Amino acid sequence: MARLPRIVIPGLPHYVTQRGNRRSQVFFEEGDYELYLDLLGEAAVRSGTEIWCYCLMPNHVHLVAVPSDKDGLRQTFADAHRRYTGYINARSRATGHLWQGRFGSVVMDEAHLFYAGSGENGDTGKTGTDHLFQLVGIPTSAGPHPARDVPQRATDVDS
Repeated sequence: MARLPRIVIPGLPHYVTQRGNRRSQVFFEEGDYELYLDLLGEAAVRSGTEIWCYCLMPNHVHLVAVPSDKDGLRQTFADAHRRYTGYINARSRATGHLWQGRFGSVVMDEAHLFYAGSGENGDTGKTGTDHLFQLVGIPTSAGPHPARDVPQRATDVDS
């Protein structure tokens, strides 16, 4: 059976999730989180996709991303996840999938966007805060960071 086409609306925020294969861990060391954000930031810049906020859990990721065209999400996550998987597999001398299937994505309305960034949902991860999502542009470590330096509009959203 053919895959159903992904619904992507350029210019609107999309809630993106991706789990580890069989819900297995994908981040094994503290540096893995930073590497993932570096690769994600580079891929997002290349594809013209804005990353507004993120939450990195040991076995999955949550993000809010805004593609500039219909293929922006696919380009961003295919590139970042392929490169990250290659790094993890090389380091651990393993082969095979790190991520489970295709990433999930849904177009967000204003209420969903506000809820995702509000911290009211209780899921906490490597965000530097107790919120589900770390807003891009609010540093969690010193120095510039490609994922956080992506053009940001999240702070322009009226609450």
